[in-house]
Amino acid sequence: MSETNAVAEWLYTTLKAGTALCAYIGGTANPRIFEDFCPGTVTTRPCVIFQMVDAADVMAVGGNRATTDQEWFVYAVAAAETYNAVAPIADAIDTLLHDKQGTATVNGATLICTRSESMRYTTIEEGKVWKYMGGYYHIFAGST
Repeated sequence: MSETNAVAEWLYTTLKAGTALCAYIGGTANPRIFEDFCPGTVTTRPCVIFQMVDAADVMAVGGNRATTDQEWFVYAVAAAETYNAVAPIADAIDTLLHDKQGTATVNGATLICTRSESMRYTTIEEGKVWKYMGGYYHIFAGST
């Protein structure tokens, strides 16, 4: 399970290090970047949310886990009538994550990240329009 935590930590620190991204979501001191959901106590938007949606371990001889392949959903959300409010944030996310490599601080695993799919959608909650835009990012974590 440490690989999953390592990837989540890498995603957060990578996103937080992006000054262009953070300029849209509260600044570098306290950016609105959240894992799984935006807390109800956060009333200011836009924000960025990331969550794991799928994972598969690759086993080696003897039942040892060699690597893990994970799919993460990383997206911007804002109360807005058009996608213009979230498009530059999604672009900044993609600049930080697509075709990037890093090292996990938790277990030293090599991480390789590529976007596998883009997405955007709208919801209406209590009469308020919410726009979502981002992508699904495939992350390989293991020894290279």
